[in-house]
Amino acid sequence: MNVTQLLSATFHLAKSQNFELQQKWIVASVRVGGLLPNSLLMYSVQRIGELDTVLRSIEAERSQVQHTPDQIDIFSLSYQSLLSDLWIGSSYEVVRLLGGRGIAPSSDNFVSLFQDLTMLRIPIEKHEIAQDQKLALPLEMAHSASANNERDSYIYDKGDTQRAHIMPQGTSARRSTMWHAIDVVSRSSKWLERLDLSERMLAIWD
Repeated sequence: MNVTQLLSATFHLAKSQNFELQQKWIVASVRVGGLLPNSLLMYSVQRIGELDTVLRSIEAERSQVQHTPDQIDIFSLSYQSLLSDLWIGSSYEVVRLLGGRGIAPSSDNFVSLFQDLTMLRIPIEKHEIAQDQKLALPLEMAHSASANNERDSYIYDKGDTQRAHIMPQGTSARRSTMWHAIDVVSRSSKWLERLDLSERMLAIWD
């Protein structure tokens, strides 16, 4: 079996394992796509759903197996992170489009989802803190602690063309990718789980 066949088999297997979830995404795609009937928006939502089914299968498989640290497949974690990043970017664009066109649901849940996706998408794809132009002063930041527990501090300045921000990333108890995002507006930070964002997105269109 070649790479193309394996890739196709992965998506088909994930959809069969998550049949009810797939049906929810189909319903969501019709409802969202109907807001722009002369576009491929419905197809875009369906692709988000297909990627979600693959990630849900990966998350479920990892939840069913207990690994010691030396047994964890670093490459599989990297690939899960890659797919999770792609899911965030695609989901953000759909939500941003609906909000920008003024055809989004008028609800606090939608606004909250958009804000959280924004806090993730900007660092992932633009390598900077979301809405950093609202920073009144430069931020004193710190890289993750090293083996000797020393933290490497640095200054994040919105006017620095070489500024960069790398979000701390981990895995939740449900084995879903999660990120530690900074909220400039509320001057706070929080962990955001991919699986929770997927559930929230589907709930809006349920």
